[in-house]
Amino acid sequence: MARRFADAFRAEGFDVWWDNALQTGEVFDEAIETALRASKAVVVLWSPSSVVSRWVRAEATVADNNNAFLPVTIKACRRPVIFELTQTADLSHWKGSRKDPAWRALVDDARRLGAREGLSERDAVSGSRAPAFAAGAMRRLRYPAAGLAVLALLVATVLWWNSTSETIAESPLRIAAFQAKDGPQASQFAQMLRDHLVDAMGEAGIPTMSDAAAASTANARSGMILGGSVIEAGDELKVFAQLQDAKSGVSLWSQEFQDSAANSDALSNAITIAAAEPLYELREINLQKGLKVSADDLAPLMKSQQMINNPRVFDQGMLRQTFEAAVARAPNVAYEHGNLAVTLVQDGARSPPDQRQALFAQARSEANIAFKISPAASGGGYDARYLISVYNQPGDIALQESLLLDGLSHAPDFPYLSMRECQFLMSVGRNDDAWPYCQRAHAMRPLTAPIEWRFAESLHMRGEESLADQAIEKAVHDYPQNALVRLAKFEILAFGKQHESAAALLPAMLNQGEGFGVQEIDALKLYLAARNSGRAADADRAASAILSASDSGLRLDLAVKALASLGKIDQAFLLLEGLSHTLAPEMDLAPANPGTSFLFAPGTGPLRADPRFWRIANQHGLVGYWMKSGKWPDFCGREQPLKQCQASAAKARAGVS
Repeated sequence: MARRFADAFRAEGFDVWWDNALQTGEVFDEAIETALRASKAVVVLWSPSSVVSRWVRAEATVADNNNAFLPVTIKACRRPVIFELTQTADLSHWKGSRKDPAWRALVDDARRLGAREGLSERDAVSGSRAPAFAAGAMRRLRYPAAGLAVLALLVATVLWWNSTSETIAESPLRIAAFQAKDGPQASQFAQMLRDHLVDAMGEAGIPTMSDAAAASTANARSGMILGGSVIEAGDELKVFAQLQDAKSGVSLWSQEFQDSAANSDALSNAITIAAAEPLYELREINLQKGLKVSADDLAPLMKSQQMINNPRVFDQGMLRQTFEAAVARAPNVAYEHGNLAVTLVQDGARSPPDQRQALFAQARSEANIAFKISPAASGGGYDARYLISVYNQPGDIALQESLLLDGLSHAPDFPYLSMRECQFLMSVGRNDDAWPYCQRAHAMRPLTAPIEWRFAESLHMRGEESLADQAIEKAVHDYPQNALVRLAKFEILAFGKQHESAAALLPAMLNQGEGFGVQEIDALKLYLAARNSGRAADADRAASAILSASDSGLRLDLAVKALASLGKIDQAFLLLEGLSHTLAPEMDLAPANPGTSFLFAPGTGPLRADPRFWRIANQHGLVGYWMKSGKWPDFCGREQPLKQCQASAAKARAGVS
């Protein structure tokens, strides 16, 4: 999308710069700040991705302070409150036509700003923060000596946390025309789909190659090609999409899609989401420097990755078998040994006790093989090592942190490790420290479901409700059928200021996993009704239903947060004090164990103000971690003085009530 704006401004006679022009080795924040302050106009492209970025908001604020702010909406979103009163052009419909009235009005505004103080029409257009590995082919950055700068800010985190993959840098994605068959709707959708893929892949940090570049001798047989066909069948559209190695023609990924032509937007979005996943995986595989693997050997690796999203594979053992076959075929790929290690841990967690430790031992072995081949590409191995410690030693929080940090030091570009660290820090009450790690993971994989909703959760935990709402709406847009994404949206709404909107989500949650039967859903309905009415009688009735539902399977974190929000502190501690197991800072391995992050959520402040909180925190290893590490939770120093926290912790460790 940023490229579309840049090309159109060039066609209008402007000299265009955008931050894709940054050359490898340049300091991006200093370069962009210099361009910002030298510019007489800054076009900010608002989208669901840009509104949740602090970098975009900061740079838009600089432009506004310089009276150079020219905002444009390119996708429906709620703009930051500070910019809500600023007149904003709506080009969400724009396909690049220079005759479009909205485009003409934007150009006129740009010329008007550029004409101030007798300046000539010189522009600098900065687009989505493209990864540094895509910048090498761009020209050297040039700032306008005086004139108009148009700064198009789309995804402000991708450059900050760029991947180091050299292979992908040399092999950008070519998006081919989709072949249309049997009708005009197919032809129309095929063109729309290609345009959508080009824009969306750019926003997702995946470099693409133009048709002109692909036609050159040097690029004709390099990189990957994404293409396929569209067939019109009555009111339905059937799409076949595949990712091919340009040199060999081997298909690395393919999938069929079908939906009503009336749902073309949802259909193109589903195809984009599905196609982005193998491209992310290729980037992570290529973190292994000097890796040589044929397309024929890559294909089964990609198949094993596709199966991760299949909820049946863990029960059937299919995923582990597929990974084992892929590793046997390409034993030199560290990434796959790491993923096999994670799969073995997950299988072990679901296995009887007499089989569990044997599977964990196999996982350690696969992780060690990955480490020997390439630590940088062994993120899964470090993840597996951490998960084993969570399962075997749930109370040793310091060990878990050290394992995560060691993994991040060796495999910093593995997004799931950054997500784990974000989860870990939220589980020990360090929400401010957690957010940059979730942001980092989100920048590397902005179209991956668990990372999207964790990113939204991290914003919610920091109390940034508006940004959290927008981030989770984007996740729901990308993954409308994902039960975990829907649950995350429910929690953000139900335990925030938008609780009135949460009830509408409950019917879709019924029977969507453990702990969401009729009784549990009814209890949550009563909780929301009590929040909305504010009546004591409703709160009493809801608390009674929540306690009953917790006995039948309602998740502990939901029950405790609901009780705390209703002011039922004694009942919340009744549940917490009745636990017979240690809560660990991780919930992936055992659905009945919700982790500890809910203790530090915005709505559970009354629990933290109660002396009984410290006994619970000590029971689950948190007090020992805080005292030993000296890394105290955020509420110490905010909700209560740090010295008071330290004194309460010392009493809890000594067993003094």
